[in-house]
Amino acid sequence: MLSWLTFILKPLLAMLNVLSHPSIFLIGFMGAGKTELGQHLNQVLNRPFYDTDQVIEAEMGLSVASLFNTRGENWFRDQEAHTVELLTRLKSIILATGGGAILNSNNRDYLKTRGHVIYLKARIETLWDRIKDTGNTRPLLQDEHPFEKMKALLAMRAPLYEETAHTIIDTDSLTLEELGACVIHSLNSTTVETD
Repeated sequence: MLSWLTFILKPLLAMLNVLSHPSIFLIGFMGAGKTELGQHLNQVLNRPFYDTDQVIEAEMGLSVASLFNTRGENWFRDQEAHTVELLTRLKSIILATGGGAILNSNNRDYLKTRGHVIYLKARIETLWDRIKDTGNTRPLLQDEHPFEKMKALLAMRAPLYEETAHTIIDTDSLTLEELGACVIHSLNSTTVETD
């Protein structure tokens, strides 16, 4: 009798765990710390972690920069949209999106309705300090004036990040551990209905 009860209860408990732990979707500009925070949360919360850029790179066998150079930004954004759509269907995961994922309205809808969206916000100077030496891996910054290009991109994207987010965390002066604690606090104090 006990094994029969275990057979029934185990899937129910697993389902309750998923329902009580919505997926965490990290959005923000390049250099905001989405991947690093996602990896940290993976260790702390023991949940699967995915990064849309890394998933696309693994599937295509090329870096994001190479894909931008060989296939173009429009092709990359189509792949990104497909990846976001698939990954946001997974339950109780941590997902770091590419900085431009929110440009697609379907992506914004999937993120908002399928999990808890956290916008990692930072000042332009903080973001620049974090990425200025990685220009060759940042295809959108391969420009004569990368800081100015970055400012323009952030000005255009910031309203979309804010519109999509359930929680906004200013990352300028927080350590990785403090950011993780902020995320966990936001999950404990917010109820998000997901598909």
